[in-house]
Amino acid sequence: MDHFKPINDEGGHALGDEMLRRIAQVVAWEVRRSDHVARQGGDEFGVLLPSCTLAQARRIAESLRQSVSEISVTHAGKEYMVTLSIGVTTFDDTDTSVEDVLARADAGSYKAKEHGRDGVVVNMPNDDVMELFDQPK
Repeated sequence: MDHFKPINDEGGHALGDEMLRRIAQVVAWEVRRSDHVARQGGDEFGVLLPSCTLAQARRIAESLRQSVSEISVTHAGKEYMVTLSIGVTTFDDTDTSVEDVLARADAGSYKAKEHGRDGVVVNMPNDDVMELFDQPK
């Protein structure tokens, strides 16, 4: 998530927890019944999409990005919103551990952050080029 820290810092952990609850509701609505969502810690989440094509994964990532960007919480008259910087990847025969896959997805999310946040980046195995999907601002 982008811009989550100010919610906790300025509004307190209860406000941060409320934002997380709202995001969890949206994520549960947007992913398929067969998908798995886990909070990896702080403001990072992982979504496992079994039996999913890359095209489907891109659509799901974009849907998550758009839906979460519409969520807000308010504290002391100030509205807080977050965006998502998403890294998408696939499992590959050359992966030796789950950490390989997570590192690739993480690198994609950091690339999205470098490009202004609120975006989706596909980072494929054995590919030196990450594909950025520009989002209308």
